[in-house]
Amino acid sequence: MSTPLESSSSLPSSNHDHFKEADGITRAAAAKALEERGLRGIDQLLQANTPVEILGWCRWWDQQRGVGIELLASRIFTGKSAPKAPGVGLDGQKAYGERVRRWLLEKLPDVCRDDPRVVEWEGRLYGDGAIVSSVPEPHPAAVAAVLRLHWRHGKGALTVREHGPEIRSAVKRANEQAVADYRAIVKQREREAAVAAGPAQQEEE
Repeated sequence: MSTPLESSSSLPSSNHDHFKEADGITRAAAAKALEERGLRGIDQLLQANTPVEILGWCRWWDQQRGVGIELLASRIFTGKSAPKAPGVGLDGQKAYGERVRRWLLEKLPDVCRDDPRVVEWEGRLYGDGAIVSSVPEPHPAAVAAVLRLHWRHGKGALTVREHGPEIRSAVKRANEQAVADYRAIVKQREREAAVAAGPAQQEEE
């Protein structure tokens, strides 16, 4: 949903001189963030606040629930700094991690199940000590991929259609690497066991 914006003439004159040529990349990132969130009149918003603060307000708005896009525009127009994003403290980090976990369980349940190949080779390596989860949990590689995508696109910007393939690909690579590592360790131990058993068998003969 878009929102009508004030004309540039109504903006405080002190906000018109925020930009220098060196800010080009940051300004482009701010414009992209505003566009992704459905705002129009992006040039006016870019004149109302600094690119850094616009990105800060976008991150703040992503954390809100049940609010319209008009709130984001109005906060940017204040010219003020965005509140510090939650998650700096331990409690915030845990809350963020839980949101990522719930999103993966709901949207991508296929990356929350143990790969049978990994389970098989882990069992051959660790025997009864192998850890097999009976409760679906997101694969660590899936969580890492979401964090990386959040850093790149912003929280609240991910969709299964657009970003699911990258998350699934990360999990597939991690599983294949785990299988290869477990197989190599098992084979190495088998060779070592065979070498150790050789002299003993000769003595018995």
